[in-house]
Amino acid sequence: MVETLKRTLIGWCLAVVCLAACRGEEVQAVLAGSEAPASGSEQSAAAPLVTTTSPLTPAAPNTVGPNAAELAARGSELSAVLTDEQIAKIVDELNAAEIEQARLVLGKSQNEPLKSFAQMMIDHHGEARRELDALRTQKTDSALAQKLLQESQVSLSALQRANGVDVDRAYATGQVDAHQKALTTLQQRLLPSTKGTALKSYLRQLEQRLEQHLGRARSLSASFGRASG
Repeated sequence: MVETLKRTLIGWCLAVVCLAACRGEEVQAVLAGSEAPASGSEQSAAAPLVTTTSPLTPAAPNTVGPNAAELAARGSELSAVLTDEQIAKIVDELNAAEIEQARLVLGKSQNEPLKSFAQMMIDHHGEARRELDALRTQKTDSALAQKLLQESQVSLSALQRANGVDVDRAYATGQVDAHQKALTTLQQRLLPSTKGTALKSYLRQLEQRLEQHLGRARSLSASFGRASG
């Protein structure tokens, strides 16, 4: 009886030891599993998101600078349809520029044909100014009037700096260019835009005078050795 009880106790002890050993292996496996690296899918799910997008690239600077914008606006103004008041101002500026340059040349030149031409400019363009004033058309400034004024001031400055025969040559050649530009402006910009009957009639008469002046200026320029077209 006692022997049987001993064997039973020994069996139980062995069973307990085996069970404890098995439990220890399971615990170690669990611990090892928790420390093992996660699988690929688990890593991608657990890994923090890494943004690969770069910061917003600043917009490219505007390639059209203020100067270009101003020039574009200026060009638009120069090509705009003119009013009768603006046309009157432009014509008055043209007449005044011719008179001013002619007076300067009379005081500096010794060439009689050139002085005769200059006097004609004073007489004809002076009369043209008085006829324009008689129309009583208000004069309003414009981009084109300012442009023509600047060009005439450049020509006047060149005459002021020149002396002797250089004055004669500069004036003669400059008059060809000036009257060609004046005719082009009148025919392409002023006459098509004019609305008033009286002003349009005045411009037609001025056109004839400018054509006569251009012919004289070409002959005068040729005498100084410049081929005229």
